[in-house]
Amino acid sequence: MPNNIVFNNVADQLKTKIYGDDSGTTRAIALDASGKILIGSLDTINTINYIATVDTVNNVSSVDLVDTVATVNEVTNVSSVDLVDTVATVNYVADVQKITDTVDVKIVSNDFTESSSVVVLGADASTTVLSIDTSEKNMYSYYIASSGAATVNIQISPTTADSYFINDATSAVMTANSTVVLVPEKFLKYTRLYLQAGSGGATASVYFNAHN
Repeated sequence: MPNNIVFNNVADQLKTKIYGDDSGTTRAIALDASGKILIGSLDTINTINYIATVDTVNNVSSVDLVDTVATVNEVTNVSSVDLVDTVATVNYVADVQKITDTVDVKIVSNDFTESSSVVVLGADASTTVLSIDTSEKNMYSYYIASSGAATVNIQISPTTADSYFINDATSAVMTANSTVVLVPEKFLKYTRLYLQAGSGGATASVYFNAHN
């Protein structure tokens, strides 16, 4: 019997095909273009010790326990979560419909908003500045530094129309070269500052600061 070479003697041409049993039918294992094994569906998995990366999971009917997940980039929809022990950081949640038990949430930072304006007023002149939609602000205030005597009021309104603005209970009578911080007592959607200069006129630097 001749001594023939059974395998290809060129190393990078040595290839084999892997088959599996499908209820008595032998089938070749399918791969995608990058060589990853294609898995159509799995009925039940008792234990998975380690998975490095999963690109996409289309549907999972039930998961009993997940020990540690380093990063989840996106979860489109979760119908129910019975228990979450610890979540280190959640960057964004679009909507939570119901929380049935108490939960401790630590807010690590708030978005900060600021605006400013310099107002020059002649004798007994008045104006309004920094009209802002404060409907989604958690905390906000106006800082005023005036070179001359002036009266300042916070005004609030449900619309942007001038005729709807009314004085809040917060106001101050300022002397020349003084500063004051005003925080509104009542809430409406829009907030602005009203300034009335004294007989000597005034130049006022006004700042609006807010936590979102």
